[in-house]
Amino acid sequence: MMVKHDKKFAVDNSCANLSIKYNMLYISVYQLIQREIENHTEWGQKLTNSKNARDLAEEYKKQDEFLEEQYSPVHYESGLVHQLINKAIADRRTD
Repeated sequence: MMVKHDKKFAVDNSCANLSIKYNMLYISVYQLIQREIENHTEWGQKLTNSKNARDLAEEYKKQDEFLEEQYSPVHYESGLVHQLINKAIADRRTD
């Protein structure tokens, strides 16, 4: 199940709780991207090289507590983001 939400709705806690309740995997994609870039991994380098920054609407810039302007999947090449998600899923399956 994939949850896409409007920026004004904080859903990380709700999704994490649902994943625990129903024994599902929860991956926060912006956090995954942020971790890879900040840790200077190979994936982080690939993502950085593919970045095509898009402006957020002014009303969201004031509330950008999740650094979405920097790490939202919309800023990166979608194929790379999908590969990163698949890798994260595969990594969790082997844990």
